[in-house]
Amino acid sequence: MNNLPAINWKRIAVEAAAIVVSILLAFAIDAWWDDRKERIEEREVLHGLKSEFSRYRDDLAISIEIKASVLLVTSDLLVATRRGFWESEIHTIDEALVNLSDPSSHDFGGGVLDALISSGRLEMISNNDLRVKLATWSEVFNEIRDDELRNITFITDHVYPYMMRWHIPQSRGLEMCCSWTKWPLPTKSVADDPDALSRLLNDPEFEIMVEMRLEDFSHMAFEFENGLREMDEILGALDESLAR
Repeated sequence: MNNLPAINWKRIAVEAAAIVVSILLAFAIDAWWDDRKERIEEREVLHGLKSEFSRYRDDLAISIEIKASVLLVTSDLLVATRRGFWESEIHTIDEALVNLSDPSSHDFGGGVLDALISSGRLEMISNNDLRVKLATWSEVFNEIRDDELRNITFITDHVYPYMMRWHIPQSRGLEMCCSWTKWPLPTKSVADDPDALSRLLNDPEFEIMVEMRLEDFSHMAFEFENGLREMDEILGALDESLAR
């Protein structure tokens, strides 16, 4: 028994400690590498979101300018229906009539954000404030989209039928407002026929339709402004995240 070699417990302890440290270090390196890959992927996603929302914002800002002009010319038209004659020196009756049937719409979906949400990976966004704004963006867009769909429905169900029923020419206004429209013949305007113009501006049905259009355009402008503010907040949060 006395011939058995002595056990070097100190050496065993050191080797065991080295093994444990090596394992923990390997885990730490793996965790660091995984975190680094996630952060790299997050930055790529953030850049994609910034590009996407910058494009959305530019589109909506242009629409706000257009809607402001539409509101002005529709207001002129409403004044004309109360007075029974057209007197605006800034806009023409043809511009006003064409704007009544403006079916503008936006599509703020189907890009990076939708892919992020549909894949259940929104949690990869480390900025909690940004994550919340992105998660609730659809609510803002749905408000805009609801107004636009209601606008298109009103145009289809009321504006177009009215114009066709009373044979109100659209070509002069379309030529002025739509640069892509090339007319093979001289355009026509309701102003070319004083009796037709007088009937139009003294028609109670037309007056009510213009009132409803003015309200629709005003509400859409309101939703557009809300959407623009939300986009600015999202873009600000994206810049803050990318600056970290």
